[in-house]
Order: sequence, then C-alpha cells, then structure tokens
Amino acid sequence: MSDVFISYAREDRARAKAFAELFQQQGWSVWWDRNIPPGRSFDEVIEEALGAAKCVVVLWSKNSVSSDWVKGEAAEALQRKILLPVRIDSANVPLEFRRLQTVDLSDWKGTGGHPELGGFLEAIAANTKAVVQRPIAQRRERKLTKPMLAVLVIVALLAAGFALYKLAGSGARMAKRDNHSAEGPAGEELMRTPELGLEFWQRDEKNLMFAMQGEKRITRVSLKRAPFEIRCPHFEAAVQICSWSDASIFDAIFAAKKLQDIPYFTPGTGMADTVFGSATLELTNIGHHHFVPERRRVISSQQDSIFFSSLTRDGNKLTDWPTVYLVVFVNLNQTDEIDSHEYECLILDFGK
Repeated sequence: MSDVFISYAREDRARAKAFAELFQQQGWSVWWDRNIPPGRSFDEVIEEALGAAKCVVVLWSKNSVSSDWVKGEAAEALQRKILLPVRIDSANVPLEFRRLQTVDLSDWKGTGGHPELGGFLEAIAANTKAVVQRPIAQRRERKLTKPMLAVLVIVALLAAGFALYKLAGSGARMAKRDNHSAEGPAGEELMRTPELGLEFWQRDEKNLMFAMQGEKRITRVSLKRAPFEIRCPHFEAAVQICSWSDASIFDAIFAAKKLQDIPYFTPGTGMADTVFGSATLELTNIGHHHFVPERRRVISSQQDSIFFSSLTRDGNKLTDWPTVYLVVFVNLNQTDEIDSHEYECLILDFGK
C-alpha cells in the first residue's frame, strides 16, 4: 500500500518525478512510475495501486485535462474523498472537479519553497495519518558548530532589532493593507476565487482576497480606491457581473434556482459599453454587465481581463469608492438552472 498515488499525463513525467521526490523526502511511500511489470496488464496494475493508496494527488495540466486515464483516476479518488488536485500550469480544471479547492503550484520549479507548499503537504499528511517532516536542508543545519551558532544568534538579534525599527515605521502601511480586519476576521487567504477562478488586479499587482466564514460562500477583496480589472479563465460563455450597494443582491442567487427567476440576469438587462470591458461599473440590482469572449481582453492563452475605471449609480459617477457587493455568474452548464460552481458572491472593499 502506497501513501500517495500521483496521477499525471505522460508528458508531465518530469514534473511528477519532482513531486514524488518531495513526498519521499517526507518519508512517504509513493506510487508514480507507470512502468508495468511483465505479465501484468496496465489497467490491472493502475486499479490495484489506486485502490491501495491513502491519498491521490492529481497534476492538472494542459496535457492531463484531456487524458481519460487521469480524469478516471481523479473521479475514483473524488468518490473515495482522498483527492488532492494540483494545477501545474495555466490549464482550466475539468468542470466536474472544480468544486474542490485546487492548489496552484504552476510556478513551483521542484526545488525551494512556495507559499502553498506547506499547506499542501499538511493536507497530504492529514489523509495519510502522517506528519510533515522538516526539509532535509533544515535537518542538516543541526550539525552546525557552536561558534557558527553563536554568530548566527548575534546576526539574528541584530536582524530582530532592525525588523522592529522597520515595523515602527511601516505600521500605517500595514494598517492600510489590512483594512478588511475592521469588520472582523479576514478568513482564509485565496489565490483566486474558489468557483470561477477570478483574480482582481490593480496596477499590475494582484489584490488580496479572503474567504469569509458564514452560511453563504462569500469572498472579500481588498482594493485601493482606483480603477481595477477582473481576470478570469477563458470561458466560452459570457461573464455576467451585477453590482449593488448592499448584500441584498446575494439573496437573489443560489444553487438550483431558475435563471429566469433572477431579475438582474434575465435577457434584456445586460450592459456592455466598450469592446474590452466596461469603463464604468454600474451599481444596479436590476441589470448586469454582459461580457461575451469578444468583449474581454485576452491577456494569455488561458486568461481574459475585464477593466473598470469608475463607479456609477443612477447614471451619476460616484466621487467616492464605496464598498461594492458583486455577483459574477457564468453559465458553464448552458442550462436554465444555477449550479453552485457557476457563480461567486464578492465584497469589494476599497481602502483609504
């Protein structure tokens, strides 16, 4: 029985090897080499290894999203509730697996640290009933001599003093960045929204996003009082965006509700006033901005952009940047009924 089964496309073998070595450094047994012993059939060996694994890590890529083998292995792991999906490039995760939070390690090179690596290893450890060991490089540091340790202690004390000095001068900046804390705990920090994979950018920098705790799934975004853009995957369907001045707009949308029963997403209520995005985001709870692919700016082979330069309400430009309550909907299933993975509820907090 292996602790971890790695599901991947054969074109991504080098990346799979890097993950296998990472897991083996933790002392975990890994099944990843798909060389089949003589006398055994491919599907027989795969099924046996998959069934014995405690955790299945699927590497989503442009190659694996079109692999029936990978999707089949992921489906089996999802049914057993042992699936941990990882994105290793900019590919869109297959629709049936988007409900799971996907770890984005597309920029991990196989060596060194990564912001999401620690949480990823902890999730595997929870599935395998193991613990995360310190990296080998850290274990070797214990062999340092006493003189070297003394030097390191002195350096650490000097660094701590300098850090306190810098902290005193940067308190105002930190308070500005953390303006979301004024309304309670920020929640889990997100790389992108959980269902549609949205990102919010200003001046070529990604803004902070947090998953709020509560009965309804809501993402809070911290923004500056300035124009912003929404970056989204290259959906074939239109991106529909409705904004309002309070949270009442969230009550009108939920899973299993008929699209025709949501007033601001019904035909005839759409707005789109420029070719690539809207110059203004209109605050209205009876209409929506409608962005077909041709009205979104393509910024990569996998991502589009929608830009907003100002806010208006009742045809009047707002001189302030108030808190905005946003619903984003994409009819991925092309049906008349809302699915939970087709929409996001967001609160845009424009700081001082």
